[in-house]
Amino acid sequence: MLLLLIKEGIARLRPAHEAHRNVSPVKKTISIKIDADILAALKSLSKGYQTIINSILRKAVTTGDY
Repeated sequence: MLLLLIKEGIARLRPAHEAHRNVSPVKKTISIKIDADILAALKSLSKGYQTIINSILRKAVTTGDY
C-alpha cells in the first residue's frame, strides 16, 4: 500500500516552474554592458525597459534561441 501511495505521488510531481506558476522568480541586481544603440531602442519603448530586457532574455533561454 505504501509503495502504491509513493508511486501515485511521484506520478503527480511536476517541475517547480509548472507547479508554482504564481510565484515570481527571485530578481537579482546585476551590471552588464549593452550596446548604446540597443539600450536606447529599448528605453524608447517604455519606462519598463529593464522588464523588457528580462522578458527577452527569459524567452531566449526557455526556447534555446540564443
